[in-house]
Amino acid sequence: ALRDTEAAGLVGTPVALDGIAIIVHASNRVRALSLRQLREIYAGRVTNWRAVGGEPGPITVITREEGSGTRDMFEQLVMQERSTISVRALVTAYSGGLRKMVAEDPRAIGYVTFSQVTGQARALVIDGVAPSERNIASGRYVLQRPFLFITQGAPRGAAAAFLRFVLSEEGQDIARAEGLASVNAVVEEPR
Repeated sequence: ALRDTEAAGLVGTPVALDGIAIIVHASNRVRALSLRQLREIYAGRVTNWRAVGGEPGPITVITREEGSGTRDMFEQLVMQERSTISVRALVTAYSGGLRKMVAEDPRAIGYVTFSQVTGQARALVIDGVAPSERNIASGRYVLQRPFLFITQGAPRGAAAAFLRFVLSEEGQDIARAEGLASVNAVVEEPR
């Protein structure tokens, strides 16, 4: 979302939602973490998988480079100005590289946008909620961010027409096909 310092004269229109998935190697027996445990791992205060229910061994922490939008959102949602990411964390400039590093290291942990989760690594449940389109759209999954189209003032003309298309059923189907959650989703709870 736009920060107050950015918003002067601008209008942000949410067009999709994306979750940040925390991924580990497929063989890692850890299936879930709390937000607090995740923060402690990334701050470098928890350094062994045994402390969070895994096999004994050091945790390889992988993060994105400074300036990455995904890292910025991770820092806001996970680190929450209480901590900083450890200087011992490995840094990569690409989500694909991060995903590959996690897939090749049984002790690694990293994060990618939900739309980039593949079979190369497994996404963890955070605070009891799995990253899924339903959970992201409903707000139950807390590690999420809106994707915005920004206009100077209210959208008019071609910009307004394009936004109507993006927010239409067809436009939102395209967002879903890219692994994003629809901002128009009617979220039904499983029975």
